Amino acid sequence: MDITRANFTETLPIVSKAIDESSFICIDGEFTGLTNHRYNLTSYDSPEQRYLKLHSNTENFMLLQFGMCTFSWKEDVQKYQVDAFNFYIFPFRSSFPGVPDRIFSCQASSLDFLTLQDFDFNKAIKEGIPFLRPSEEASVRSAIEEKQAYRQSTYRSPAKFDGVGRSPLSKGPSTPITDQKTKDFTEKVVAKIKNFLENTEDSEIVLEPCNSYLRKILFENIPAAFPGKILVESRTDEQTHQRHIVVVRGASASLQKERNLQAKVKEESDLEEAVGFSKIVRKLSQSQKLIVGHNMLLDVFYTIQQFVCPLPNVLEEFKSLVGCVFPKVLDTKLMGSMLPFRELLSTTALGDMNARLREPPFQPPDITVPGKYNVGSTKSQDSNLHEAAYDAYVTGSAFLSMVNYLKSFQTNKKNLTSFSSLCSLISPYVNKVFLMRSFDIPYLNLSGPDLSPCRDHVFHLEFPALWKSNDLRQLFSPVGQIHISWINETQCWIGLHNKTQTKNVKSLVSGNSNDSFRLRTYKEYQSDSTSALPTATNGRQFSPFRPSSATKSFISIVEAAQITDTPTTTSSAQRKRPQSEVTSPFNTSDASHSPDEPELKKQKSIEDCATTTTNTQDETEIKQTTTKVKNSTSTFHVPDEWE
Repeated sequence: MDITRANFTETLPIVSKAIDESSFICIDGEFTGLTNHRYNLTSYDSPEQRYLKLHSNTENFMLLQFGMCTFSWKEDVQKYQVDAFNFYIFPFRSSFPGVPDRIFSCQASSLDFLTLQDFDFNKAIKEGIPFLRPSEEASVRSAIEEKQAYRQSTYRSPAKFDGVGRSPLSKGPSTPITDQKTKDFTEKVVAKIKNFLENTEDSEIVLEPCNSYLRKILFENIPAAFPGKILVESRTDEQTHQRHIVVVRGASASLQKERNLQAKVKEESDLEEAVGFSKIVRKLSQSQKLIVGHNMLLDVFYTIQQFVCPLPNVLEEFKSLVGCVFPKVLDTKLMGSMLPFRELLSTTALGDMNARLREPPFQPPDITVPGKYNVGSTKSQDSNLHEAAYDAYVTGSAFLSMVNYLKSFQTNKKNLTSFSSLCSLISPYVNKVFLMRSFDIPYLNLSGPDLSPCRDHVFHLEFPALWKSNDLRQLFSPVGQIHISWINETQCWIGLHNKTQTKNVKSLVSGNSNDSFRLRTYKEYQSDSTSALPTATNGRQFSPFRPSSATKSFISIVEAAQITDTPTTTSSAQRKRPQSEVTSPFNTSDASHSPDEPELKKQKSIEDCATTTTNTQDETEIKQTTTKVKNSTSTFHVPDEWE
């Protein structure tokens, strides 16, 4: 179901019901850009460096389309029902004080990619659902309440004038009319209102738009010209956003009260519309359901930054924030990159991975396909790839296929009687999101400390800008093959293939008379004060917090964070595409992966680093889990904790 500003209000109850009844929820996003290239991601970034680089690189992009699929187990038919929702999102200009006129960035390659996927930009821009962060909503609501209170106490009626031509909105005498042009304009408007009162039966007349000075003159002079006969209001045209003066026939107390009530209802309705898609994110957060995505770090980044609050400048605070907004997340790209799936999947690109998961030894899930995508053949369905809702659907299908495979280790395949076995079955994958282009830290751990691998065999090298990858390989040829990860034109990381050669690197350098380069160990470089972490540019302060798991309120989550959220014009986002897929370091078939050499260097860095990078801790955890569930009597079903 495509949801735009036109049908958002009427479909909101349907979406809320689907979230409430779901077993788990899959999400995906389409963005206006992926990176501003401020910082280059390297294979040996620390988790803190990677977070801050991504934070800085993705500022100002915006999420244009949010796909959501709810998966609900239906006991009567013994299959999953899937409801797919495709939200088009775009900020729109509002007359409310406090609503930012947002400025966002676009990346040409990202827009070109979306164009190739037949993305409807006209629909997104013209019919996109607006949004406000909770802090922005609170600011606007406060301004509206103040405006309503002021209007209630001093309505623009001649009955409130003091007899000397002074408006109730003025603190001093009326503005003097000093030029003939303004005087003629005022007399012309008065004549028009007189004709309206004497020769028509209309309830109101809307005057032509004028500048703020003339509006002030009219507000001060019109009521005095027609004492006890009219009310004077201000109104903003929804199409042109121009402000008009509206003259209403009559000035009774009951009419004033009615007009006040009408204005209040209209303002509150407009505010609810302005909050828009943020209501969906709020509902997802309050549901406490498992949120499943594929390569979902940027999806989490942009969803929180655009609809909740600015991202903090500290990784641990970001983890706390994610834990409050989405307490349970699972990344299918990471799941496919870990045991036991990494030995069975040649790629973790979403479309290709899902196709492989439909073949033996995997068992595709029994799913009621959403109507829009129920077109018969798998090939026809996959023509919808890179539409956010369809990608979310494919993500959920892949997740269930992998769960079915894990379930195959169980000897007793009766229907689920408890949640405990499933919880232990998928626990190694929960609250960990895939990190692309990371050689030995495959994921970011959102609910605990990150991996800290030994990098004694990694060195930081500074060198002349004319050097290319061949020069670097030649320099290190005495110690064997190397992995090069470029930082910029004059810096890179060097990882030794043969870690036993680490001790020989110093002698290699000391024996080289060329002083045009500088070599440091990984620890030396990281401890150097000049190699500071990247800093995000939003300049906001984010107080550390760790709310309890009992925190349910979306608003209280943001308030607990104590974020200083000044009005900003920044938003976020675009999605991962197959061309940018980088196979996990867990996959031995891609052990020689190295990021592209900087643009000005025309050669590729194609080092052969055929090492098997594994994480013993995770493999042990999964092996233990497999052993646990072999004798379990439970099968995958609707998890109690996700309801």
